Amino acid sequence: PSDGIDRSEWDPNLVEVYAYLSSKRWGPKWDELLARLVQFEWSNYFHDDMGKIQKITHRPEEIAEWMKRHRVANDFPLNPALTPGFGERLLAWWQDLGPKDRWKDVQGMESPPQEEERYGIAPKWKGVVQFGRNGIQLIVLALAWWGQDIWNRGSAAGLGGGEKALEAASDWQRLSQDVSWFLVAGQRERDPEEAAPEPENTAAKKGRGKGKGNGKGKGARAEKDKGGTEKEKEKDATGTGTTAKKR
Repeated sequence: PSDGIDRSEWDPNLVEVYAYLSSKRWGPKWDELLARLVQFEWSNYFHDDMGKIQKITHRPEEIAEWMKRHRVANDFPLNPALTPGFGERLLAWWQDLGPKDRWKDVQGMESPPQEEERYGIAPKWKGVVQFGRNGIQLIVLALAWWGQDIWNRGSAAGLGGGEKALEAASDWQRLSQDVSWFLVAGQRERDPEEAAPEPENTAAKKGRGKGKGNGKGKGARAEKDKGGTEKEKEKDATGTGTTAKKR
């Protein structure tokens, strides 16, 4: 890429997801949200350490469907298309993930209160401060699906190629603004000069035996990893995966 962004530490999944998200030319606020997503993942050294948003009440069913379709970072397919009410369910899921009292006094199109203290919200948002492909990236990805759906409908109706439709979508704008705030407030504290440590799962792999006939060779590991991958896909789709390790 010619954007000058240093991707040397990035997890491969983030490279793919970011390429898709940044293909949307939705203006400076969207670009800022993506920059904050990168900063959020940077604060965890870009480790896809199996953090996971466990709570799936209100989660749009399209997310589980996307996981079953090999998690390709792209617009949600037209067949099946996003079901009616996708955006409302996504917003309801986001509201349910955060502190319960945030939205109780919010009227109309108002935004909920947003704390200004950085690094200070993690205890209240422990279910959402999750890094990697099953963390906040899912919210941003679904936000892009919703935005593209609004854009497409607006374009079909002749509303300025969809741009005006997206600008007028108050719920989408409100959710994207709140997620953008969270991506700053929910970061871990990391020293800019500190190099990324080796992920724990990588270190564990290096400590395994290398024998060929004792079940510890590359072939045995490959079979184990293959089985683990299938189980992870099933858990991702159902939301019944192992609870993310406490930090």
